[in-house]
Amino acid sequence: MPAEQRHFEGGLDQMGDARDWLEQRLHAEAVGSAERDAVLLAFTEAYTNVLRHAYRGLLPAPLDIELCISSTEVVIVLRDEGEHFQPQSTAAPDPEDLAEGGYGLFLIEALMDEVSYTPGGDVGTVLRLRKQRARLCA
Repeated sequence: MPAEQRHFEGGLDQMGDARDWLEQRLHAEAVGSAERDAVLLAFTEAYTNVLRHAYRGLLPAPLDIELCISSTEVVIVLRDEGEHFQPQSTAAPDPEDLAEGGYGLFLIEALMDEVSYTPGGDVGTVLRLRKQRARLCA
């Protein structure tokens, strides 16, 4: 399947529209429920992180999303125009602290099979999420 691209601009209200579009595409391509749930949760965390950290709440926040679903994998690429993100500068939260936030990055990495961050040029970050699809038969 060729990649689909969408542009969203706004805040959390647009995240709902983006998530609905993604969920519809995953259903249409018969992505299994376990993979679909993981992709949707990771995507929601990633989108929220972009709004909170790359744009620091400044709206409208443009975000380009590319989606490619094949028989073997789901790949989502998010491109923002906010501040560059350096994942190595983010420390893992201490579970003993029971903090309310700070787990998004680590949740995304646990849910997806591959996560990569690259600078988006002068501004922004390109986040690539990949989830392997379960094989239907051996």
